[in-house]
Amino acid sequence: MGGIFGGRGTAVYGYSGEMAKKRGGGPNTPDGKKNSSRNSTAHGCRSKTVVILDGEYQEDYDEMEREWNDEFGPETYMERRLVKILVDNDWFLQRAVRRLHEAEAKEGNVELMQRYKTSAERSFYRSLNALQQLRKHYMIIEREKDRLKKELEKRPAPAAEQPKGGTSKTEAVLTKAQQLFKGQRNPKKRKKIPILDQWIEIEIQDGKTVTELYPSNEQLIKQGQAMIPAPEMVYRRLHFVNGVPPEYSWTTDDAVTRERGGMGTQRMTVDTWLELIEREEATGTGHVGPCGGNLPRPEERGGCDCETCTHNRAVLEAREGE
Repeated sequence: MGGIFGGRGTAVYGYSGEMAKKRGGGPNTPDGKKNSSRNSTAHGCRSKTVVILDGEYQEDYDEMEREWNDEFGPETYMERRLVKILVDNDWFLQRAVRRLHEAEAKEGNVELMQRYKTSAERSFYRSLNALQQLRKHYMIIEREKDRLKKELEKRPAPAAEQPKGGTSKTEAVLTKAQQLFKGQRNPKKRKKIPILDQWIEIEIQDGKTVTELYPSNEQLIKQGQAMIPAPEMVYRRLHFVNGVPPEYSWTTDDAVTRERGGMGTQRMTVDTWLELIEREEATGTGHVGPCGGNLPRPEERGGCDCETCTHNRAVLEAREGE
């Protein structure tokens, strides 16, 4: 796989202390570290982490966080992480807008501030889109459950015996036209693709790359065993907290993305995933690896017209036609 970061990726920023040391060292005293943390924050539009600057208030950030949590009501680990990313990106966006207005009023570097604002807008709307797509997926699942429940409730009790010719009593009362035209070719009748979701947090801690899976592979297998129909695809969402470490250099060739980190997605069949986790377990590193090529995003999750998805779309279309 040539990379997992696409146009819909979400930029998330942050460095660990070890990464700072590797980049040329840093202050060792508490006061020095505090002062260093505010270096290059004249406008705060290149911040790697959320730092409350002069003129900003922690209460405002906390209130924004509460409102976004009320909006989405995150329950799972994946939802909570996506909401936190959205909150940070919203904070950066509002900061960039303020700096742009200040530059315009003072006839400062408006062009630079506009670029920061545009970058912040992209990050915000990408993280918002990720949350909305996840919510849409859950809503589809709930609607499908309700539909199946109602269908089972309406289904008549099985007849004691079948009439001659093998035709059921239900079919016998239907006209020929009613039996022929049941809307079976309506687009809404298209097969829904059951999907397993996994969040993967990748962070550099004390100079070491740590990979955490939520849920674990074992838990995800148990989820799949409880699903009817059986899952056909696995979604892995990789979140690089403080840059892309060397162990994951296969995810992207972009130097900026490697430095800043962010989110990428693997989409694969369940068979591919089962083979992949066996290979990953054999390495003994605890890290995940490339799946060999992303499948296109299913239409029920918003579709995607990127080069990879367009090229591979025939794979899913063939599966739906089976």
